[in-house]
Amino acid sequence: LGNKYLKGGHYKKALKCHKLNLSFAKDLGDKRKQGQAYFGLGYIHSFLGDFKTAKEYHKQHLSISEDAGDRTGQSVAYGSLGAIHLNCSPVDLRTAMEYNQQSLSLAKDLGNKSLQASAYSRLGMVHYHLGSLEKAIEHHQQCLSIAKDIEDKEKQALAYQKLGSCYARQGDLNTALEYYQKFLTISKDSGNKEDQALAYFGLGRLYTGLEDLSKAEDCLKSSLDLYDSIRDLLQSRDDWKISFRNKHKDAYDRLWIVQLDRNKIIEALSSAER
Repeated sequence: LGNKYLKGGHYKKALKCHKLNLSFAKDLGDKRKQGQAYFGLGYIHSFLGDFKTAKEYHKQHLSISEDAGDRTGQSVAYGSLGAIHLNCSPVDLRTAMEYNQQSLSLAKDLGNKSLQASAYSRLGMVHYHLGSLEKAIEHHQQCLSIAKDIEDKEKQALAYQKLGSCYARQGDLNTALEYYQKFLTISKDSGNKEDQALAYFGLGRLYTGLEDLSKAEDCLKSSLDLYDSIRDLLQSRDDWKISFRNKHKDAYDRLWIVQLDRNKIIEALSSAER
């Protein structure tokens, strides 16, 4: 139920359900279910940009998975912590690499293709931040190949997005554009608003680089409309709204920059004030 609420954007209800799940799991003494609850709580806080709280929940997930001998849980927890160290400030690439390598090793031992795909994706991100773009592309292609084999559309979308970012950084904007368009198509089909917003933001950046500022502005507006619709669902929780806004700061800033480049001064001022 908590996962259903999360997909629907009802974050308060999602958190409440995962906390109830944790409480019942503790009463039952079921460590695997406790670990799943800690993961759910960590995932929600990470989505909202509250990485400090998310890290604590994922550490608890790892600890209890180790106690229970739950190797699948350990792989998931290592991966979650690896992702946190990639996204929080300051970025800790060495720790992120170590956690993700542990996650991948366990996933291979278990023969779990889904976890392997996720680990390859995160390792690709580490190499992207290190500037090792060929290695990053190799890992993301491995993620994409596995995702296609297991028919996991969500992971395919993730791989397309990451490959697009890699090719954009290499300066191959047209190839990057193709990958981001595939990412957007899958995101629309799945109804994932955050992925759609990320896809439009990426397309906006690419069209800016291709000097098609009209398309860039349209894509960035679509991105912000989606992000704002997600923020509206956070209701009165200002702390969540602030962390969510900070997480997607670049998308909000880039629109007024593009409008300024198009000499749309009034619109740029309006976007900056917004």
